[in-house]
Amino acid sequence: MKTLTMRVDDSIYEMIKLAADGQRRNISNFIEFATMQYLSSSQYVSESEMSDKKLVDTLRDSDFYQTKAYFQECLEDMQSGEAELLSQEEYKKEMHVFMNDLKSKYANH
Repeated sequence: MKTLTMRVDDSIYEMIKLAADGQRRNISNFIEFATMQYLSSSQYVSESEMSDKKLVDTLRDSDFYQTKAYFQECLEDMQSGEAELLSQEEYKKEMHVFMNDLKSKYANH
C-alpha cells in the first residue's frame, strides 16, 4: 500500500468531504473509490497501442463523435428550456447554494 499526499482547493475538499460523509466513507476511502469508478469508466491505451495509427484514429474519431453528440444534446436541452447556460458568476452562485444545501442535508450524519 502506498501513501499519497495531495493539495486541493478548500472548496474541492469540502465537496469531497460532503460526498464521503454522504456515503459513510472516510475521505481516503472515498477518493480511492471515486478514482476506481473514474478509471474503470474511461478509455486508456498503452504506448504500443498509441503507435498503432489506425487504432489511434479510430479512438479519436469515436471520442470526437461522442463529444459532438454530447454537445448536440446539450444544445437541444438549452433550446427546449430543459437546461440553462450559466455565466461563471451565476455558476459560482449556484454552486454556493448547492454546497450549503449539502452541508445542511448531511449536518446530522
